[in-house]
Amino acid sequence: MANCYCCKQSCNVLVPDPRKLRYDQDSFIGRYMELFQLTNPKYLFYLPGSYKTARQIINTIEVDGYRPCKTSDSEIWNAKSTYDSVYGKTGRKVPVLARPVYYAPFKTLLFFGMIRFNRDPKHIVLMQVLNQAFNINVVRHQRNPPAQPTAAQLLAAFLVGSVTSSATAVYLRNYLKKQCASRMALGMVPFVAVAAAHLLSTPFLRAQEMFEGKPIFDCCGTKLGVSRNVSHKSTSLDVICNICKVAPPLLLTPYVMKRMRLNGTFCRYPWTRIGGPVACIFLSLVLLSPLVGAIFHQRRSIGFMRLENNLKCKASKEVYFGRPPQYVCYCAGPPLPF
Repeated sequence: MANCYCCKQSCNVLVPDPRKLRYDQDSFIGRYMELFQLTNPKYLFYLPGSYKTARQIINTIEVDGYRPCKTSDSEIWNAKSTYDSVYGKTGRKVPVLARPVYYAPFKTLLFFGMIRFNRDPKHIVLMQVLNQAFNINVVRHQRNPPAQPTAAQLLAAFLVGSVTSSATAVYLRNYLKKQCASRMALGMVPFVAVAAAHLLSTPFLRAQEMFEGKPIFDCCGTKLGVSRNVSHKSTSLDVICNICKVAPPLLLTPYVMKRMRLNGTFCRYPWTRIGGPVACIFLSLVLLSPLVGAIFHQRRSIGFMRLENNLKCKASKEVYFGRPPQYVCYCAGPPLPF
């Protein structure tokens, strides 16, 4: 139940809670729609007044407890999506380069540069460094203070990711070139470089959780404590998830370019030399990357016996009186675009 903003009286309509997610995260479609709305490029064309209106609607519901007059549920959820595209999940206004709505356009330029300018080592290193800088900037502004990495951890993640991806890309391209590999194989080198960077830099970005532990809950939502074992498992799954998200644009685009080259599309339509790969990368980021990311649940479970011994003993005696559950749950946190 909620109050109407005009009459200040109770209305027989439930107001959607903007602090919760719109779609059911237990279903694959719900997770896909949440990730898709997070990076939906339609918000790029919204005027500044739309963001201001969306903020007013959200603040009216969260702070005042009133439902704006003549506002439907779909309008409230659209205001929430518009609000998140600017303010993210932190509630603070996010700089332009770190907003989720700008993820697809900027990543399209970065991935196109990796695939297109892959001959000169200087260009390879430049594109890999820019990609790591973009990722670090997103993490810095899209995480709340409890899980936000420190400046030293961000710098370490940037240096490790940049060096790893650059070295992997340069070495692997030179090796494949000596082996007379095809253009498609050379075009897939950026994926291996980005995957290697995620493999080593993600633990630095999750170092705060790995040191302090991650909160765990039972099926009823009762907090049982914090566990480092859970944070280690969560970090491993985050690495796999991030690598899978960049697979569609970086693996599909070289194949599409090969087919277009063999079909003579580049010769008949010279503009497709740039337009074709850019369109393929952009559509993959907007449509396919959320599809892959939706495979991974945000609410995950882990066996009770895999927790630390002190945590198992405390929960068994004080909470379950010798009858612990088989599994406990933890939240992976709000999804990041990359």
